[in-house]
Amino acid sequence: MSVLGSRTNRLSTPHIESAHVVLSYRWMFLQSSRAYEKDISPFYNDLGIALVQWHCRGLGFESRRLHQLSRYFYIGRRPTRCGSPVPLSRRGVRRAASDLCLSWRSRLIRVNCRQVSAAPGRRLRPRQPVYRKAAVMPADLAIAALDWVPLAPRLIKEGYGDADSVWPGTLPSLLVRITAADGTVGYGEATTQTWYLGETRTQMESVLALYAQALQGRPADNIAGAHAAMLGSYAGAAPGGNAARAGVDMALHDLTGKALGVPAATLLGGRLRDRLDQLTNLYHATPEAMAEGARAFAAQGFKALKIKVGESLLAHGWSRAGLTAELAKLTAALDAVGPEIMIDADANQAWRNAGDAAAALRAFAGRPNLSIEQPLAYENYAGHAQLRRIAGLPVVLDEPVRAPDAVMQLIRAEACDRVVIKLNRVGGLYPSMRIATICEAAGIGVSVDTNPFTLLGDSASAQLASTIPTHYPVDCEGHVSFLTLAEGILSGGVSFADGRALVPQGPGLGVEVDWARAQAVAESAPIDSGRSAP
Repeated sequence: MSVLGSRTNRLSTPHIESAHVVLSYRWMFLQSSRAYEKDISPFYNDLGIALVQWHCRGLGFESRRLHQLSRYFYIGRRPTRCGSPVPLSRRGVRRAASDLCLSWRSRLIRVNCRQVSAAPGRRLRPRQPVYRKAAVMPADLAIAALDWVPLAPRLIKEGYGDADSVWPGTLPSLLVRITAADGTVGYGEATTQTWYLGETRTQMESVLALYAQALQGRPADNIAGAHAAMLGSYAGAAPGGNAARAGVDMALHDLTGKALGVPAATLLGGRLRDRLDQLTNLYHATPEAMAEGARAFAAQGFKALKIKVGESLLAHGWSRAGLTAELAKLTAALDAVGPEIMIDADANQAWRNAGDAAAALRAFAGRPNLSIEQPLAYENYAGHAQLRRIAGLPVVLDEPVRAPDAVMQLIRAEACDRVVIKLNRVGGLYPSMRIATICEAAGIGVSVDTNPFTLLGDSASAQLASTIPTHYPVDCEGHVSFLTLAEGILSGGVSFADGRALVPQGPGLGVEVDWARAQAVAESAPIDSGRSAP
């Protein structure tokens, strides 16, 4: 006999109506917030049972009754007095939900349980509510406007802007803003390096104008749908526009996180850590300067260093003498720090030939903390796979990591042991998380780097890095060591203590933005004023 059908074990009407009301409202709430997905009944069962038990304990019900209620409680069914569960109709859901008042902002649930009498065999009908205020539903997050304003970061990194360097002296950067219909605002950063990523500020603005039209009226919390719309308007068939798309993606995560009151990391699946080991990039031109820089950052508590070993080769072309000079800088850095500090020797594609690279790396056998990053051209998957087999060192790939599909090809080619994610190269947090998931399943490590960003982009990088299961040191201090920005535009965000990065805990990206200050700086700087699209 059914538990509810037993005369001696029958649950009282308040028990039954409490369970029905809580479950009914949770179903309606998740439908209205567009969070309903496939095959989540087990989650609802567990959640519903927990909610009902919590409520019933508050009414003083004993443990035996709670156990009976838990056994009976299933999705899509409504209890009756006679004990036979019946399908839950849409009208029944609405009427039952009227007995629940949800305070959305404070997340407090209050249930109104009234004694209901019914003859045996008849369905229970919820009475009219006695509370004064209807349930508060999630706000309208339709995208009302997308606009942007240029930023004017000043590069301070060694090597950047030098006459004998390929790295730029200026950094095209835009502060992106998305405004929802209810007034909620999210901010992102579209930053690029023209030589490195093949984009300019004018191009990013043109792409943002297309994205503004494609996203008008779409729900800001449907981030996957927003990416589909952006790719449908630009670069859906070939790589392009990723820096602009990353800026929009960051703004969408920031806006949605603020609307829900959660950090962006929660939207990516949740933080696994609040503190991150750090990595920094070193571009010094001489072995002595490289050794000094390595010691300085190791003393600050950094756990990894990226030593640039392709600068002269990129500027003047490959030569044996140039390669020897680059290897001298690497040797100096390795000798300056202990084996507990990870060293990534980053050639930025400058070594070109797998055989020459393997011969050069033989001298570094027995260095367990050393990896070689992107020695060959970014499309040379076979060459990197060959180098990985014969060099005896882990191979890290950076420049070919542009999309989840590209990473799948790297894995199939067995070309690397780790990849580097840069948000503005892959298009934002959403594709980055897809890449990280693929790599984790394949046993490939994931590093997250600035490229370089202001505080806003670095905070987004920290949010991403905090969700990746296998933790490698993250470079999210570009706004400290790479560039400076006018004061008063950005505040909060990622911070640092004892050599580690502290992931922002506030909603969204955790960064406060003074839009008026950014506009004022843009008007006074030698760049164009902000552009907007309705």
